[in-house]
Amino acid sequence: MDEDRQEVLKEIAEYLNDNYSQYARGVSYLLQLAGVYAAQRVQPPHLSFLEDGSFGVQRGAMLMHDPEPHVWHTMNVRFHRC
Repeated sequence: MDEDRQEVLKEIAEYLNDNYSQYARGVSYLLQLAGVYAAQRVQPPHLSFLEDGSFGVQRGAMLMHDPEPHVWHTMNVRFHRC
């Protein structure tokens, strides 16, 4: 990103920070884009419950059970004259 664009983003972030405190996350994102500070990457959580034995394994892939069949409910509407 060129320096002019970074300066514009910093100005927008400063204006939002001064006038609208509820946009703090947006301000930090704009400053991240402008290169003021780097984003800290976080590893995604390990979903161990998918790998436990309750699902079963078939050819190296997890085997999920079929869901229960969906039952369609119909509604009958009748209008009666009083």
